[in-house]
Amino acid sequence: MKLSAGAKWGALTGLLFGLLNGVVGYLAVESIKPQILESIYKVAVESGASPEAAKQAVEFAAGALGLGAFVGGVLGNLIILTIVGLIMAAVWDRLKLPWYGKGAIFSLALLLISVLPGVLIKTPNEPAPPAVFQILGAVLTFAGPLVLSWLLERRGS
Repeated sequence: MKLSAGAKWGALTGLLFGLLNGVVGYLAVESIKPQILESIYKVAVESGASPEAAKQAVEFAAGALGLGAFVGGVLGNLIILTIVGLIMAAVWDRLKLPWYGKGAIFSLALLLISVLPGVLIKTPNEPAPPAVFQILGAVLTFAGPLVLSWLLERRGS
């Protein structure tokens, strides 16, 4: 399989799943925004900032949090799934599996890479979004390489 096909379909799949993950990330951040902003204010004041400066920091963060989660979700998935598409295309013919087996291998690897840091590194008193957003994010992370694998099987040659 051509690497250009992997890059093309990886970018397209990355954009699609990036938009979906961006929406989930935006909603997740919005659900815990008050706790995050309160934490930012406390840290700023404890660091020696005046209450006015801490309030300005909170106002700036309030506008950037949700948008940052959305843009990060889109760009992150676009880059990651383009790379996954390139790797898939490079090893496609060597893996003697059906397309869904190839997709499942890459899905599991990507899911482990994305979930492991959160499991291994715990930050005390960190607000966490409701489980529904975490589950949706994991499902989308798993589904991306599967859809990419299907596209490569159907349109990749």
